[in-house]
Order: sequence, then structure tokens, then C-alpha cells
Amino acid sequence: MNGSLENLPDDLARRRLLNTEQVAAFVNRSVPEIRRLITTGTFPKPFRLNSRRLSWRLGDIVDWIDSKTEPTQTAA
Repeated sequence: MNGSLENLPDDLARRRLLNTEQVAAFVNRSVPEIRRLITTGTFPKPFRLNSRRLSWRLGDIVDWIDSKTEPTQTAA
């Protein structure tokens, strides 16, 4: 492995941990909006690495995005 996190195999990339700021940037939302979504239960539940740090697995965020997007239908 060359040490780069950008070129991980898919199975490992899905396990990559993101912090709150990274998640907000990934889903193009603000940090306060991510916190509101967590509070309302409409966002994947984070886990704590320590008493102050929330983290998400990238795969959980990708699955959440996929569940929110519906395929567009094209006219034939």
C-alpha cells in the first residue's frame, strides 16, 4: 500500500472515518444542519471516538445519500 487514502480499495474506502466537518462538506450541508439531522434522527447515527469527537463511516454516508436519491426517469 502506498500510504494514500485517496486510492483505497472500495471495501476499505467504505470503512474510512469522517469527522463532522468532512461529512458536512461531503454532503454539501453545514455543520449545524448535520447536527439538526442527527437530532431529528434523519441522518446516520455517528459513533464517538472519544467524549468530544463524532465520526461516521464513509459507506454509511454514501448509503444515506443513495436512499435519498431516486433515479430520474427519462422520456423515451
